[in-house]
Amino acid sequence: MGLFASYDIEDVIAEGDLATVYKCGHASIKQPLAVKVLSQQLLTRHPEIADRFARDAPMLARLNHPNVVQLVDLGVAGGLPYLVMRYVDGGSLKTLLAQGKPDLRRKLSIALQICKALGYAHKNGIAHGDFKPANVLIGKQGNVAVADFGFARLVDTMANEQGPIMGDPQYLSPEQKTGAGISVSSDVYSLGVVLYELFSGHLPQQPLAFPSNFDASVPSYIDEIVMGCLHQEPSQRFATADAVKEKLLDAMWGAQLEESRKKAVLEGVEDIKTRFAVLDIIRQTPFGTVYLCENATNHNRVIVKKVIGSSQGYKEANALCNLQHPNVINIYSASKVDDDFVIVMEYLPGGSLKDRLVKPWEWRHALVVIKQISQGAAYLHKHQMSHGNLRPSNVLFGLNEVKISDCSLAHHYGEKQNSANWYAYANEVPGPLGDVYAVGAILYEMLTASAPQWKRGLLVENSRFQALPENLRAMVTRMLAQVPKDRFRNFEEVVAQISKLLNPDSAKSVKKPTASRTGVKLALVALLGIVAVAALLVYMPELAESAIGTVKTVFRMD
Repeated sequence: MGLFASYDIEDVIAEGDLATVYKCGHASIKQPLAVKVLSQQLLTRHPEIADRFARDAPMLARLNHPNVVQLVDLGVAGGLPYLVMRYVDGGSLKTLLAQGKPDLRRKLSIALQICKALGYAHKNGIAHGDFKPANVLIGKQGNVAVADFGFARLVDTMANEQGPIMGDPQYLSPEQKTGAGISVSSDVYSLGVVLYELFSGHLPQQPLAFPSNFDASVPSYIDEIVMGCLHQEPSQRFATADAVKEKLLDAMWGAQLEESRKKAVLEGVEDIKTRFAVLDIIRQTPFGTVYLCENATNHNRVIVKKVIGSSQGYKEANALCNLQHPNVINIYSASKVDDDFVIVMEYLPGGSLKDRLVKPWEWRHALVVIKQISQGAAYLHKHQMSHGNLRPSNVLFGLNEVKISDCSLAHHYGEKQNSANWYAYANEVPGPLGDVYAVGAILYEMLTASAPQWKRGLLVENSRFQALPENLRAMVTRMLAQVPKDRFRNFEEVVAQISKLLNPDSAKSVKKPTASRTGVKLALVALLGIVAVAALLVYMPELAESAIGTVKTVFRMD
């Protein structure tokens, strides 16, 4: 494969009419990779796909979720578009089902991880379009990663007399089979087919029987969930895969987790064990664990966060137990155990802002979110606390509100050590003005789907940023000022500016992208000068000649 000189091609993983997938290595990337190359035959028949690839592939590269196969590179070589992905060392769900029936706990775990992957994409307005067991990869440790997001969309212009070429007919929704486009709802139907096959061992057929008819060990809630995905009418299905995930979590009560893992997670927090049941492990790192629990008394969901080897943030969590604000996460308790501490806080079903940053946001929608973040931060500052770690993963969505969490927790918590922090400037000491910078960086990323970049001390304004209203650009630039004293002095000022930008009565004050103000002023001066000279030519010719000479000097017209 001379076309891919930077990759060491080891083997062919799969080959078809649409693309060929190779296993490969790369000198600077320690993990094995997979390269998917679109076929020449496909591009010859449908040359428009190359343009679609150029438009959509960079967006797909921003998909970043533990249950999604991550793109690490993309490009065109020898006229053939290619995608480079992390290689999942294991088999597919298709292979697993062919080998025999996994036990119920493993099936539940696979189902939940699939829903998390699809739900993440759906929050970003991205549908898979070709969801089937062959696209569900299962690592040797049991982790699930869904592949080929967006690939169906790249080639969904193809059709013949038999209907869409893209997609396995056994897993396509009824509307896809009639030539309708890819949608979140069609993904939900395909999810239902995959879950039906996972739990029953069979593909659904009419008349539709419950999965439990084939396997008595299948819980009744699985029957209900699967049937809720398989409605012929899209409007009657679950709205998104995230809604399916929430239903699963409600019903499973942690049945997808091994008991040994749940015990290990809760080790050292005996009081938590007696009050809460673990529903799911959201994140586990060397620095701590985040898990979803249900209160055994009132059955409300809560987040229990265990921080390991650090007391940073404990004082603030303790203080927040006695404080409340609509845009700050509610803390129910904070307890210290040796060098660790545990926080019990409210659960918000909408996930984090980090899960919604694949595409640029419409600027008004972004400002509504940023206003709520700013109001929460202003409340913290009013109570002599700075957040110190504002970033998209710490911005959470409820049903109708946005809240900030993890006040003052260590920067590395839940993140890779030594990873770049886009949301703090250089080595600036955390404080209120550092929080202003962080929110400015979050807003910039929401608006442009990219991190702020600097060149010679100035913010690099990419094309998306330049297309925004001038007043909005000025606000973001001021929030991101490298010298702290040049930023907004507090979040009250930020909220006031956002209110002006969002107020319909102030629409005239929202300046559209224009030529520079200096240029406009010079043009106005020139126009006034011309009028004045014209008047002088009529009434005072001698003075007119002098004025013309002055204008020539100012604008260097000689």
